[in-house]
Amino acid sequence: VVAGAASRWHPLGCSRVELRLEATLANGQSFNWHRLPAGAEDTWVGVLGRRVVLLRECSNDVEFACPSHVDEAPDALRAELRGYFQLDTCLADLYARWGDTEDRRTTAVLSALPGLRVLRQEPV
Repeated sequence: VVAGAASRWHPLGCSRVELRLEATLANGQSFNWHRLPAGAEDTWVGVLGRRVVLLRECSNDVEFACPSHVDEAPDALRAELRGYFQLDTCLADLYARWGDTEDRRTTAVLSALPGLRVLRQEPV
C-alpha cells in the first residue's frame, strides 16, 4: 500500500509545531489510525469517511496520500483532513497563551505533548 502511494504524497500545509501524528493519533481519541511497521517511513494508516488515508511527518510539513482514491484530486481530502485536525486553529498561539502562566503542571503538559490536537469526529 505504501509503495504504491509513494509517488502520490501531498502536503497538508502544516508544520510539526502544529500537528504531531504520534501525540494526536495514539492518545485514545480515535481507534481508526495505526502506525505501519518499521521501514514504512513512520507512516500512519486510517480511514476517513470512505477513504483509506496515509499520513507521515516530514521535516517541514505533514503529508498525506490516498491509495483508495488515487485518481481523485487532493484538494477535497486536504480540506477534510484540515477540518478533522482543526488546523485552522493556530496551536502555537494557544500553547503560548496557555504556557503564559505560573502553573507548572500546565507548562509540563504542554512541553510533553507538542503538536497534540483534538480531533473533530462525527459523534457515534
